[in-house]
Amino acid sequence: MLPDRGWPSYEDALRRVGERRPAAKGDDPLRAFLAAAGLLLEDRKTLSEAGVAYFNAKFIKGDAAAADAVLHRGVMDFPPATAVVQLLAGVPCADRARVETVLRSQGFGGVTDRVVAFLVTLMDRAGFVESNARSPPVVVLVLPATAAAETGPPRGFAPPPTPFRNEVWRRLAH
Repeated sequence: MLPDRGWPSYEDALRRVGERRPAAKGDDPLRAFLAAAGLLLEDRKTLSEAGVAYFNAKFIKGDAAAADAVLHRGVMDFPPATAVVQLLAGVPCADRARVETVLRSQGFGGVTDRVVAFLVTLMDRAGFVESNARSPPVVVLVLPATAAAETGPPRGFAPPPTPFRNEVWRRLAH
């Protein structure tokens, strides 16, 4: 599942869940993405632990920095973002076209220019890449080893030629 709209749309859906409001029309794909990003539980009606932390920081305490820190941790566990970090870290001339190539080569479906733009914007907000609409380069700001240290120990061995694909297959096997 890849983002198909900007973060404010997802944030509004997360807020509705946190406030226990009824789902708005069109919330299903938003909630599916939030579940994939670890902010909702599988039932898509309940905030996860990370979702509660984001909700409290953003909507109750008004602490945008703390909310972004929660988002940072959630995005690191989001497989498309992990693939981009692992495969484009240190690539000097990376751009959105290379992000698209990474996503397609790793088997993510539904990849379009718009989806790539939303993913890169989300990763920029979470502090993993630096990019903007006017500047084509996508600079990965974290090294895979640094990102792994932030989220816990590595979950398995992944040889360098296909690190992300091997990790995905390892997860599916268990």
